[in-house]
Amino acid sequence: MIQFAARATLLLCLVSGFSTLTLTGCGSAEAVESPTAELSSRHATLTSLDAEESRFLELINDYRQNNGLEPLSLSNELTDASHWMSEDMAVNDRFSHTDSQGQDPFVRMANFMNTRNLIMGENIAAGYSRAEATFEQWRTSPGHNANMLNRSYQRIGIGRAHNTKSGYFWYWTTDFAQDDNSKP
Repeated sequence: MIQFAARATLLLCLVSGFSTLTLTGCGSAEAVESPTAELSSRHATLTSLDAEESRFLELINDYRQNNGLEPLSLSNELTDASHWMSEDMAVNDRFSHTDSQGQDPFVRMANFMNTRNLIMGENIAAGYSRAEATFEQWRTSPGHNANMLNRSYQRIGIGRAHNTKSGYFWYWTTDFAQDDNSKP
């Protein structure tokens, strides 16, 4: 789903159930070469969140608790995947769940987490630098909101990237997954 909102922003949302895509528009589910060394090495040590990413974690966890759900725990692997994806979109001036190497989000997240067959989801947005604005975009979009309030998810990764030479300047990715021990 692509949604155009005010101030030249974009949203896209995907959900997976055990590697079965429930929304169309993803790349192939075949295993693809893992992310480029250049991008992955830039974020190998960036698992910590910047102030806006930290603010987003607060916002989503407050929102989930206000809706009777458990808060999400920050996953280093999903945060690395989210950072990598946001950077990939910013560097390559593109907006898609399928990255520049042809990987869909489920293959990419599974590669970063070194696991398969988890329930996973991804939200991406472009155009806003602030956590509150990005959160509000996703909260008011039914598909994105469903990802944020999915009770199957216990973990989150959050990443944003900036490139003044790209069309949207700011790119956000949130990757969601269930805990490994939650697998049926």
